[in-house]
Amino acid sequence: MRLLILVVLYRRACRASETLRSLAACRNTLHDSLVVVWDNSPEEAVAEERLWLRSALPRAAYFHDASNPGLASVYNRVIDRFLKAMAPETSDFLLLLDQDSEVDQTFFTALEHATTEHPEIALFLPLVAARGRIVSPANLYGFKGSYWKKKRSGLTPSEHHTAINSGMVISAPYLREHFPGYDERLQFYGTDNFFMREYGKTNRQFVVLDCILQHDLSCFTPENIEVKLWRHRENVNSLRILHEGCGMRTWLAHAYCRLHNLRQAIKYCDRRFLV
Repeated sequence: MRLLILVVLYRRACRASETLRSLAACRNTLHDSLVVVWDNSPEEAVAEERLWLRSALPRAAYFHDASNPGLASVYNRVIDRFLKAMAPETSDFLLLLDQDSEVDQTFFTALEHATTEHPEIALFLPLVAARGRIVSPANLYGFKGSYWKKKRSGLTPSEHHTAINSGMVISAPYLREHFPGYDERLQFYGTDNFFMREYGKTNRQFVVLDCILQHDLSCFTPENIEVKLWRHRENVNSLRILHEGCGMRTWLAHAYCRLHNLRQAIKYCDRRFLV
């Protein structure tokens, strides 16, 4: 299977990334795949780190951009450069991974089995777990989501479902021929919901892989108030962008954001959450 694997780093050394270390452990499976490491850190990786990357993953390409472009911009650039501008036989699928996801051989085995069994499907998603809870895929009705309580796998309807970016395996032909590209106003949050919405417009189903990918979510991690405020603003901004021009749903989304702002301001005793 020919995969284009994109790993986005931020303030994390290559060898300190759980994702890159786990991919290195599976490198015998990835001899036909290209790993693109996009580093948004302020400083470029030192020579020792890049040497480790070349040794751990021989078919890896490292890119650094200190301007820290948003995820939507990074995804669009990689799709344009490595899928649209290259020969179709170069890659069959794009695999998106954050810097702190752990993949193993069971993931790639499950993926190969599922793509063989369902060649007509353009999106394959692992079950993603964080702190013992299934966080992706998830239910999504309008702008309110909820986690799955039980494991599921196989064909799943696209309607009323979403998923996080990390672990998404997307058909290269779909990205080349049908996907309009990510909305680059979405800097950090919302790119996953945007993709799932666009995918669902032309595809009724996706496949959930029979495997679990371990991942860490910010909502389960202690952070200082400044980081929480930044995440809150990004999340509210993405909700407004995703639901603009949708009539009553736009109004409801704005009302939800105002209520959410108030709750967070009360919770943290900080007026800055009233964005």
